[in-house]
This record gives sequence, C-alpha cells and structure tokens, in this order.
Amino acid sequence: MALFVNPLSALSMVHRCQALKADAVVITAAASQLGRMLIKLLTSKGIKPVCVVRRQEQVDLLKNEYGAQHVFLSTSDDYKKQMAETCKELNAKVCLECIAGDVPAEMLEFMGFGSTCIVYGALSEKPMGNLNPLGFIGAGKTLESFMMPIYMAQKLTPAEIGEFYKQSELLCTSTFKTEVNKRFGFHQWKEAMQFYYENQTAGKVLFRADLTE
Repeated sequence: MALFVNPLSALSMVHRCQALKADAVVITAAASQLGRMLIKLLTSKGIKPVCVVRRQEQVDLLKNEYGAQHVFLSTSDDYKKQMAETCKELNAKVCLECIAGDVPAEMLEFMGFGSTCIVYGALSEKPMGNLNPLGFIGAGKTLESFMMPIYMAQKLTPAEIGEFYKQSELLCTSTFKTEVNKRFGFHQWKEAMQFYYENQTAGKVLFRADLTE
C-alpha cells in the first residue's frame, strides 16, 4: 500500500485535479498518509489544499510539518462558515473525499457552481446521502467515483502510466515517504488493529514475520 497504491493514487488524483483546472482542492481526512501525500503534491503543482481534519493535533501537524495554510477542524463551532468562506475565496471547485455518508453533499454545498466531488473511500461506512438535488442540478455540480487502477487504465496513456511508476518510485523516499509508527508480529494482529485505530495519524502499522512467535 505505502509503496504502490497510495503514491499512484495521489499522482492520479492530482492529475484529475489538473484536468479540472483546479485552483484549490478540498481534502477530507487530510491528516491520513494519503492526505499528506496529496497536500505535498498539490502544493508542488501550485494548487492550494484546503484540509479538513477532526482533531486539533492534526491541525497542528499539517500546519507545522506540511506547511498547509488552510486547515479546518470539522468539530469546531464555526467550521461550516469558515469552509464556505475559504472555498469561495480560493475558488475551490474540486474535493477529494474519502468519508462518504453526508460528507460529499456537504463538500458540494461549500463549493460553488460547476464544482466536482471525487469520492474514493468510505471511512464512515455509511452510504452517501443528504444531497439537495435542486442545488446539485441547478449549479452544474458533479459527483465522481475514483479507483486508481480504473482511472489509470481509462485516462492515462501507456507512456503516462510508465512515467507515474517512475515518479512513484522516486518520490517514495522523499515527498511520499510513509511514516511507520509501530511493528508487530503476525500473532499480535488484534493488538495491532487496536493500536492502529487509536493512533491512525501517527503512521502505519507493519506486520513482520521476524517478530512473530
């Protein structure tokens, strides 16, 4: 995942954002490993990331270590007001969304005419809903799905795919370097899963055969 799926997904999603001529892009669950990759890659392309997180320590992480200027806490009282104002100010018309539930509809509400919400995950484990059809249709908005293998097969030329693989390999040791928080043996899978759920922002959890009893 860290050396293959996430980097290629980030490259592909930013490729789509560029095709949509995005000036700014909203990223939900922005403190995830993939979210951090997107922040760095979007910034390098001159596209402003608008980051949504759910804990204050994630706000501090993205601002202090990743240089993100626009980071919003979804649990704050003025979250919706701040998001709407920032999306308007920065002309954010694309969202990379991985939570599902009511979040895609909410992101489309924040963004203006002709905006696009690209859904690539379902962390909430809830079906998408609460979309205002009149506002959606009348404002020419779009809801897209994203899956890296499908996108690369349909949208990229063989030469572009080869270039993405080269970029992914090079960037894995720098821009796309993945933080590993803790390592476990295979016999510790229950402990590892619990640790990961409680410490997701801190980095990945790895299973190693040499630590297995």
